[in-house]
Amino acid sequence: MESPGNPPPNSCSHPLVFRLDHTEEVDADDNCLFTAANKPGERDLRHNIARLFADVYAAQITRQNQQPPPQHTHLVGARTMATVTKRC
Repeated sequence: MESPGNPPPNSCSHPLVFRLDHTEEVDADDNCLFTAANKPGERDLRHNIARLFADVYAAQITRQNQQPPPQHTHLVGARTMATVTKRC
């Protein structure tokens, strides 16, 4: 029979050890290493900036391929209004 304090004979009696390794200094938020480990690294930041640049650049190219809006619409309207008033 097994007693409540003793493990069964077939089970592993060795404790499991988990180790947190890091190559650089870890800044802790509220003394929690796990939240500090979730902060983006330099490589992630560079990747995000490059992706944002590519998205903005692609959007700019699609805007240039579209038909440009008419320019100087107020000037054209002012000229036609001036000619209409001169005729009257």
